Amino acid sequence: MNVGLEALIVIVLILVIIYLVYLHNYNANLLKVKSTIDNSDYYVQDKEDAQDAANLIAKIKDKLKSLIEHLSKQYPSDERTIRIKKNYRENSLKEGVDDPNYTSYSVNKGEQIILCLRNKDKLMDLNTMMFVVLHEIGHLASESIGHTDEFWSNFKWILEESINIGIYVRQDFDSKPVEYCGMSITSSPLDNESLSSFPLETDKKIVEGFKLNRNYRF
Repeated sequence: MNVGLEALIVIVLILVIIYLVYLHNYNANLLKVKSTIDNSDYYVQDKEDAQDAANLIAKIKDKLKSLIEHLSKQYPSDERTIRIKKNYRENSLKEGVDDPNYTSYSVNKGEQIILCLRNKDKLMDLNTMMFVVLHEIGHLASESIGHTDEFWSNFKWILEESINIGIYVRQDFDSKPVEYCGMSITSSPLDNESLSSFPLETDKKIVEGFKLNRNYRF
């Protein structure tokens, strides 16, 4: 029994060490940069345009603040609004490092919102990034996990409300696809009455978001 317990302790320690090494290597590629937009610090990739990346996140955060204030005023008792306010954290936005599996994603319903800000090493435009981030807010608004019918419905609602208050401009991805972080965005839930879903791969953490190496279609 003691041998089994000792072996278990060793395994746990090894896993902890592996995780700490992973975090060190991951964060080694990130810088904490103070935005000149809101004077807040953001983690972004260690590149020449790090300041611009931090400012881009600051602009996104400001637009999300406007959205949440709008939803709180117009739909205070709506369960979607309640979940967004509960799950969203202003300090959760950060840039991610290059990842073979995901581009932008949320962890544990808003604990972190990791953003891919670049396509071919060039920063994305703010409006497309808002589409991506509002996708993640759709996850925060949903009780279900993954790309369910509930999620698509919530994402569409969030896009519509964002357009109404001027923080997002509708894009015609069908006629003008957008290259985003190794994938193509070719449609939006605003374009379709029927909503489809994608499979979700999960680990110990709940990870929801854009996948790499596939077209983004609804």
